[in-house]
Amino acid sequence: MSANDSAASVEDIFGTNETIVETVEESGQKKRRWPKVLITSFLVLLLVFGAAAAGLWFYAKNQLESMQQLGLSVEDILQEGISPDILAEGEKNADPQDLQDAQNLTPVSYINFLILGSDSRTSAGDPTKWEAEAQRTDTIMILQISPETKHMAVMSIPRDSAVVIPGYESEGRTKLNLSYAHGGLPLTMQTLQSISGIRIDHIMTVDFTTFTKLTDVVGGVTLTSQAEGTKTYNGKEALKFVRYRKGLPLSDRDRVRRQQLWMRTVVNKMFSREVLSSPSKVQEVYTSISPYVAVDNSFSLTTVLSLANAMKDADLRNTQFVTAPTYTQTEMNKDGLEIINIDYGRFLPLCYAFQSGRAWEYISSHNLDTLDSRPVQ
Repeated sequence: MSANDSAASVEDIFGTNETIVETVEESGQKKRRWPKVLITSFLVLLLVFGAAAAGLWFYAKNQLESMQQLGLSVEDILQEGISPDILAEGEKNADPQDLQDAQNLTPVSYINFLILGSDSRTSAGDPTKWEAEAQRTDTIMILQISPETKHMAVMSIPRDSAVVIPGYESEGRTKLNLSYAHGGLPLTMQTLQSISGIRIDHIMTVDFTTFTKLTDVVGGVTLTSQAEGTKTYNGKEALKFVRYRKGLPLSDRDRVRRQQLWMRTVVNKMFSREVLSSPSKVQEVYTSISPYVAVDNSFSLTTVLSLANAMKDADLRNTQFVTAPTYTQTEMNKDGLEIINIDYGRFLPLCYAFQSGRAWEYISSHNLDTLDSRPVQ
């Protein structure tokens, strides 16, 4: 069920001129807040690693429609479902209880976003610029929004995950992010479908410049890791933090958890009183990073407003972050590339949960590698 099925008007989400601005008393001073607007803003913020229109209320329609488009619609990309071989492997190796739990979840409406982070060293900061074999994506996430349950969940899939890329079977098992190098967004979607069966409704790409820009706009972020302790990072330092992997015990798997930590920290900072009470600050967020964000052609203002209306009573900071289950030991493929083997016995039930719109519930009740399950390296 698509969020577009129950589209809301701008007035439904933002209210009239009289209801947009509410006042609350605090320490004898009046402060402004825009709850419905901030919900809308947070949805877009989360979708693009905190890189979207937190000031959507001010230029609602023009600002969102000014975002760059990727020149493709998800509906035009063939999504054939999970590979029979992977399905068989997952069902064979899955814990019977996990499999039963996932299959017994009552389906609800949901919308899934594929979020890809690319590197400006090859795209010159423009996420719409793609050239065959010139780029790989270092960040791969699936965000699920479930309006009925008021929950959101984010699954990171390590870029080095071993896959067989459709149409490139002769390469054998290779890195997932090579699908982006070979065929851009369409092939990346098809590859993800072949290993997960998860339907994708929308795509967003974000250039890594976003990490620098947004971190600086919110005044830096304080992050705690095993390697560096607790430290406040500026934009350039935050970008280095989320890119770093070679010295981490689990390499790429630990790096994606650093990205999740940054993402959650920025979300919490965007909900700080300092940011929320400043219209100029939320507008600064949008204008500073919008050049580095691109969306599929069917992503519209109606989509965002419908989701915001459905999620307006949710605690959106209570988002679950999980990393796709993999085996600890890495190996080298025939081309000398280090790859990570996906644990399909644990991955398949998680994918079933995403297919039912119940990812948040499944992640919350099962032993998975979440952001809170162990320290960030």
